Amino acid sequence: MIEIKINDFDLFDQSIKAINKAVPACKFIINQDGLSIYSQNTFARTELNTNAITAESEISLCVRDIGMLLKINRLIKKEHNSNYKGLKMFLDGPFLKFESKKLKSKVSTIREEIIINNVSTKVQSVLTPVFEFKTNSEQIKTINNHQFIFPDIESGRIYLKLEDKMEKNTVYAELNNKNNDFSNSMTIKLGDVIVGALDRELIIDFERLSLFNIVESEEITVKLMDRNVLVSEINILDKSKEFYVFMKIYNSLRKS
Repeated sequence: MIEIKINDFDLFDQSIKAINKAVPACKFIINQDGLSIYSQNTFARTELNTNAITAESEISLCVRDIGMLLKINRLIKKEHNSNYKGLKMFLDGPFLKFESKKLKSKVSTIREEIIINNVSTKVQSVLTPVFEFKTNSEQIKTINNHQFIFPDIESGRIYLKLEDKMEKNTVYAELNNKNNDFSNSMTIKLGDVIVGALDRELIIDFERLSLFNIVESEEITVKLMDRNVLVSEINILDKSKEFYVFMKIYNSLRKS
């Protein structure tokens, strides 16, 4: 049995909520520095590091159903009413366990090869930003709320662009499908330019857009890199600024 020290349960829960928006399953690597999760889906890679939990020696485990773990976290939060004193976390054989005087729970872990499509490694490539803009959760939600103009969400495309005849230094999201001559369309502000300029349209979709809103924030910075990747970073600190969650999301562009 290996004890996993809980430094900030609420931050741990926030970390799991965020990762669950990107992938259904993931691998945990836990050591003295904290928890690292390197995950991927069909169009993006996500890196998460937090010291919300730590372990004296390095351990790794794979969770097949992050959603189930979130439901257990929800019960723990409810039963403990934000006071997690006495709550213990262990890796005991094939089980991740939570124990306190209020409850006990165990989650079965699995072999990495079962979820290999969702497991990634830290990005080693050197990427240089060529264009940056800032947006926020409300603007992303506004765009997502207009999916209704498409007969089905799979046909929807979002073209990120600057508009000469509209507000300057503004990134617009054109909801359209330019492969369909009869597509409905709508152009909405997404954010404000920080650095650089766009000489072309960047094509994404609603899934890719939503991944930038993996954690709700009043300021989300998105960078276009020299290898045609959109990258955003998220940093969350607790009130004492001792415990943190840092996330980096690498979002691919669509070709059409």
